Amino acid sequence: MNLAAAPAPVETGAFSPLALGLTRGGEAVPAFLACAAPSWARAVEARRGDVLHENELRTYEGLRFERRRDEFLLGRFVAKVALGEYLGERDWATLEVVNGIFQQPLVRHERVPGEPGPPGFPWTPSTRSGNPRVGSSLAAVCLTHSGGAAAAVAFPAAHPLAIDLERLEPDRLGTLQTQVSLAEVDTATLSPDEALRRVTQLWTAKEALSKVLRCGLTTPFEVLAVESVVFRNGSAEGRFRNFGQYRFESSIVGGFAFAIVLPRKSSLGAGVAAWLAERLEAEP
Repeated sequence: MNLAAAPAPVETGAFSPLALGLTRGGEAVPAFLACAAPSWARAVEARRGDVLHENELRTYEGLRFERRRDEFLLGRFVAKVALGEYLGERDWATLEVVNGIFQQPLVRHERVPGEPGPPGFPWTPSTRSGNPRVGSSLAAVCLTHSGGAAAAVAFPAAHPLAIDLERLEPDRLGTLQTQVSLAEVDTATLSPDEALRRVTQLWTAKEALSKVLRCGLTTPFEVLAVESVVFRNGSAEGRFRNFGQYRFESSIVGGFAFAIVLPRKSSLGAGVAAWLAERLEAEP
């Protein structure tokens, strides 16, 4: 798809997000994942006025360095793709993602109060009270970017969820190893490539957990320690020592490690890794 030639409002077209197939207790929980490769930056820049809220546009135009501008723009782009699907909103410029006091992303949306929310939307107090309404406090989003790529997931604030994406960088292996313990992974028995993959997967799991907890990486990593993990064919699943209510799933996709943290008793649909690998190779 040629985003630069798309009519306003921006058409997602081939850039449709992935429905995660998230369930809890047999009940569907709406959640949508979007991802963009670095090659999308220039195409999105050409239509930034259709993607960004006016406040976001001012922030973007005030950024001096191209790398930071691209990170901000692609991050907001994937957030709008995911949130637009979640909220049923095609005019992305009416959506604003702002930072909380700990830099956590928060959603503001100009939806008229009382307008029905998206179909299959059980995870809000408003629908359970008989007043189906989507308010900005009920929609949540999590952003991540690394190596020029960006990803975002939109979900109900009532159901915690977080993601992290990290490019596999051999030069960072030593640094990453200082943040994992021997009990989590014994890299001495692995090849350098496999050690890098596993250590980066654990890093993304811990960073995603820090986003769920809204503490960021200011907390000591031992607090985010992994209690158990099973690595299998490029994927990993595990639990956390101090936060038994959460678990993680991680995959190696297109030169990146990707992790998602979700409540222990919630389930994800299949095909997330394959979809991400395709998105990370997609051209605008």
